[in-house]
Amino acid sequence: MSSFVDLQVDIEVKDELFTQVQAVRSKGRWVPVSTNGKRENVSLTLSAFTALSPPSGASMLVIDFSRPPNSTIINLTLKGVTGDTGITLRPATNLKPMSLILPLGATPSIGILNNHSSTQVIELLWL
Repeated sequence: MSSFVDLQVDIEVKDELFTQVQAVRSKGRWVPVSTNGKRENVSLTLSAFTALSPPSGASMLVIDFSRPPNSTIINLTLKGVTGDTGITLRPATNLKPMSLILPLGATPSIGILNNHSSTQVIELLWL
């Protein structure tokens, strides 16, 4: 029997009395890129763009910003092709402890710009 990935994301917004006022649930299941996915640490050079190398067949990238080493990382921008201005992943202030779950296309061109003044190491999970 092959491995599979179950993804379930629940988001709830509650008022001051803890009454749910908004809710979103998303579910998905698929076979990972390898038996258990691929976990890797990537060193992001200070003030530089680092191209990522998704493993063949990867359909999802997960970056868990809620636990070390990723919980202390700041000033990151997700970028695609050359000239792309990107999307801020981790601002310099007002950090939120959450995961980034990014679906990937057939041949993703993806990288991270480290806008911080020092090298940072980030843990990635390819599924």
